[in-house]
Amino acid sequence: MQRSALPHSFCHHDLHRGNLRQSESGHLVALDFEYAGLGHPLIDLVGAGHCVPDSDVLWRGYLDRRGVRADDRERQAWRAAHGLSAMMTLAWLVRIHAGELPDSPERLAPCWRPWWSWAMGVLRDLA
Repeated sequence: MQRSALPHSFCHHDLHRGNLRQSESGHLVALDFEYAGLGHPLIDLVGAGHCVPDSDVLWRGYLDRRGVRADDRERQAWRAAHGLSAMMTLAWLVRIHAGELPDSPERLAPCWRPWWSWAMGVLRDLA
């Protein structure tokens, strides 16, 4: 992600469907800023990507609005952001599951199972 043309900026660092609400005017509003700070915007974009049918369309649109070309270097950064986000998700699951990573999603509360499956799938794809 260091080679991405996108600069570090203020980031939420926990952007997902549970921390997004739609305002009466139709805008998305982020909640829960306990992990917010300086970071790479692709991490937030991965989280927001869970809320749209095609996260690559979101990624390409974001790059376009920022004046950055979606080239191989940016695609590698996008993959790296997915990997880092998956590892952060698994670390969170370890924390909420008494210090161990469950070997299957069935050992988690139902609300966490999709996150486990997503993160494990990302890491398998990166291997």
